[in-house]
Amino acid sequence: MQKALLRQLKRSIGVADEMALQHLLEKLSASPLADDPDVGALLRGFGDFIARVDSSYVQYERDLELRTRSLELSSQELTGLNETLRQELAGRENVLRSLRQAIRSLLPDEAAWTEDSHAIAVEDIGALSARLAGLVAERSASQRALSNQKFALDQHAIVSITDVAGRIVYANDRFCEISGYSRQELLGEHHRIVSSGMHPPAFFQDMWATITAGRVWHGEVCNRTRSGTLYWVSASIVPLLGEDGLPEQYIAIRTDITDRKQMEAQLSDQLHLVEELIEAIPLPVYLKDVEGRYIRLNRAFELFFNTRRENYIGRTMHDLLSPEDAKIHFAKDRELIERAGTQSYETEVHGRDGRRHDAIYRKAALTRRDGTVHGLLGIIIDITERKQAEAEVLLAKEAAEAASRAKSEFLANMSHEIRTPMNGVIGMTDLALDTDLDDEQREYLSIVKSSAEALLTIINDILDFSKIEAGKLQVEHIAFDLPRVISDSLKTLSLRAYEKNLELVCEILPGVPSHLMGDPSRLRQVVLNLVGNAIKFTEQGEIALRITLKAQKAGRATLHFSVSDTGIGISPEKQQIIFEAFAQEDSSTTRRYGGTGLGLSISRRLVELMGGEMWLESEVGQGSIFHFSVNLQIDDYPEQVREEAFVDLCGRRILVVDDNDTNRRVLAGMLAAWEIESVLAASGAVAWREIEQAEKPFDCIILDAHMPEMDGYQLAAQLHRILDKVPPMLMLSSGALRGDAQRCQEVGIAGFFSKPIASEELLAALCRLFGLPREAAGEAGEHLVTRHTLNELHRPLDILLVEDHAVNQRLAIGLLDKWGHRTTLAQHGREALDLLEGRRFDLVLMDMQMPVMGGVEATRLIRQREKAAGQSPVPIIAMTAAAMQSDREACLQAGMDDYISKPIKARALFEKLLAFGSQIELLDSLPTTFDYREALQRADQETVEIIAAVFLDLWPQDIARMRMALAATEALVVERAAHTLRGTLATFNATPPTRIAADIEARAHAGHLEGLEREIDALEGQIAALATALQAYCPAA
Repeated sequence: MQKALLRQLKRSIGVADEMALQHLLEKLSASPLADDPDVGALLRGFGDFIARVDSSYVQYERDLELRTRSLELSSQELTGLNETLRQELAGRENVLRSLRQAIRSLLPDEAAWTEDSHAIAVEDIGALSARLAGLVAERSASQRALSNQKFALDQHAIVSITDVAGRIVYANDRFCEISGYSRQELLGEHHRIVSSGMHPPAFFQDMWATITAGRVWHGEVCNRTRSGTLYWVSASIVPLLGEDGLPEQYIAIRTDITDRKQMEAQLSDQLHLVEELIEAIPLPVYLKDVEGRYIRLNRAFELFFNTRRENYIGRTMHDLLSPEDAKIHFAKDRELIERAGTQSYETEVHGRDGRRHDAIYRKAALTRRDGTVHGLLGIIIDITERKQAEAEVLLAKEAAEAASRAKSEFLANMSHEIRTPMNGVIGMTDLALDTDLDDEQREYLSIVKSSAEALLTIINDILDFSKIEAGKLQVEHIAFDLPRVISDSLKTLSLRAYEKNLELVCEILPGVPSHLMGDPSRLRQVVLNLVGNAIKFTEQGEIALRITLKAQKAGRATLHFSVSDTGIGISPEKQQIIFEAFAQEDSSTTRRYGGTGLGLSISRRLVELMGGEMWLESEVGQGSIFHFSVNLQIDDYPEQVREEAFVDLCGRRILVVDDNDTNRRVLAGMLAAWEIESVLAASGAVAWREIEQAEKPFDCIILDAHMPEMDGYQLAAQLHRILDKVPPMLMLSSGALRGDAQRCQEVGIAGFFSKPIASEELLAALCRLFGLPREAAGEAGEHLVTRHTLNELHRPLDILLVEDHAVNQRLAIGLLDKWGHRTTLAQHGREALDLLEGRRFDLVLMDMQMPVMGGVEATRLIRQREKAAGQSPVPIIAMTAAAMQSDREACLQAGMDDYISKPIKARALFEKLLAFGSQIELLDSLPTTFDYREALQRADQETVEIIAAVFLDLWPQDIARMRMALAATEALVVERAAHTLRGTLATFNATPPTRIAADIEARAHAGHLEGLEREIDALEGQIAALATALQAYCPAA
């Protein structure tokens, strides 16, 4: 190669020699650019071009040589040489022109640079070579980018290429993977190979019409894999057009959307289900957008409003309702959309019948995931018929209530009419039995009394059963003392047991809480019924009541009661129905033993109301055991220390003499609880032996009045004849008869009680006995201790008796005179008002139903007069023959302090007067003036100064809390407030209010809230006087 040419190539494109140039041309020929026809032609002509340029340089050198020798050449030779040169130059121009045209086609943007055929000189070959090298590099980069794009596309898309006939000429890996076919199986096939048959022919006709027209087609296609599984793709088919503008190939790019289509199908199914549910709902249902336009209605909506949904869709309430109705609903909709919650309201709507209907609209806001509201769902509930039914029910209810009131009034009147003569029968019989009678007269009167009491029991059962049937039987929730309730209950039955020579035993096991909250009256009723039945159906043996603690949790106790007898028993088939109303063993049982068959049914219902159950065990001829449980709240207030318990009983020894094993075990258990040592004797002979063998005398002897061979009286008389010093003796009798007290005094008995004796009574009696002088304890005389002497009434009362019935007047006056009270009689309420206007009575006994003016009206007027005059209220006790709770509530609402049911029983009246009498005595005994300043000076000064300010701030709240609790009959709250005040008042040496607070506390603890209002009034007055003195005494307070 000519040296000048080599220098030019090296300077422009870095080619050092001819081999390097050949290597570059080979490399360019092997590159992808060479596939382009124009580039290939350029590369093929480039070698010839270089050769021709080299030849030109050689020729130039020859020319130079020829010119050197030109002078030597002839003119003919010069002419031939010039022609040759012209031909070679023309060839060179042709090569450059071809190169220029190639560059113009490859680089259109360089066209201006190559327009002039003379613009490219030999020296610019380097620039041309540089442009070719750049073109090769750009084409290589484009190829790499295209390859990368193809790789990325193959990774995520399903790609195939078909010819104009639809035959597959290219399929990527994703297409093979999803279809299940290999590439060899796909190539040359039509896409029908993956057709699912799910699309109609028109679908594919539209596709081919689009792509053959040179337009891109988009759509979703369901295909089938080789295994038969369906899959969905989102496809785009792009036609590749030739120079003539017609498709030469089709590229299909698809994305797998099978999961999305499945989710859409599930969602569609769910939406379809919702649609069906909405359509199936028999109530009008609608959907609205946030603008209030209806977008969906169900068939029930169309039927209710007699319209078609097309009339509603896209319209608002303003288009469909009156302005007034539309305004209401629009405001409700806006409120719901703003709150994004639920809504319910009642309004009126026009139905298809043209009438206005009462309806309830219930709506819920529809929200997106981000919480924004996009509409609301509403349901319309037609309540017209319900409203009409409610009105009818209300009318029926009012009619039923009127009938119920009429029934209640009838029962009350009948109760009054029945109980009033029975009051006379039972009461006068009691009075007559207290007089001197011969045996025959006493027997006749006893029969009259027992018959009247049996009739009263039947009446009470019928009334209770009527309450149960009416669902009005209720239980109270007050504080009570369980041992006392049980003792009082059994004492009323002890005489019946004694008359049948039955032993009546009660055992309350250790652990049973004494102070409970519940209904003591209903508990007493159940015990009386079960024990009464046991006595009725038992001819010999014993009746035992046993109480145990079954469970205790969260301040409540479940108690288990069992009443066992040795009576006739009950057959298994009859045990299934014994608790049903009017059920008895058989008709012969009714004829022999009497009764209504209601007692057990009532008792079981009462037990259920107290949270328990009732069941029995029985064997014919062997006896029965009736069980029941009750769940009661435990009164957790601390046990009060009895005033009598000032004597230390611990360590004393007592001899218990009783022929009944159960009685001995029960008494021994009571004594052991007080740490008293007991020695048990089953007969008088054993007792005498124990006394003789004792190393030191017994502190007390407890005797059973009725024992075989030697009874308690005989043993007591023998002890007094033989022993120089006899311990105090306590006699327990199954039945207290006339003359028992005198017999006790004759044989030196110090105390007499009926069986079963309550632990509290026994404790009080022992304390009283041991508190007496020892020499007096063994004497008879006036020191005989009985349950009445333990609650002795201290002074007679001045009582106003308001009663219109002559028999009841005679009975009440007879009882009151017998107990030493002074009685004034008023025939009706008006007369009572006149008497009270000019005289102060301690207590009023007020009948409820009287001519001229009844008891309720009279009480109301008495209270109004007292309030106007600023007088303290006189205690008023209602005497009502009505057994209904509503009548008793009417008594208390009128201002009465308490009530007592007719027929009046002497013991119940005695206890009422005892409670009010002690209260009256307490208030009367308070000094008219008390020097609180002097009392404060005797108190601990430091303590007074510390608590004075707090006391002055809090005592009005304590009084207010006591009044509120009293009004709500919350005995426990009253008790605790009184207890708090009592302790503080004692610190100030304030005797009068301390005594009152202590009495309130004790009464509330026993559940006796009657009459406490006047005591609270007195307490408030005394504390006010103390507060005045305290403020003067401690100015800083």
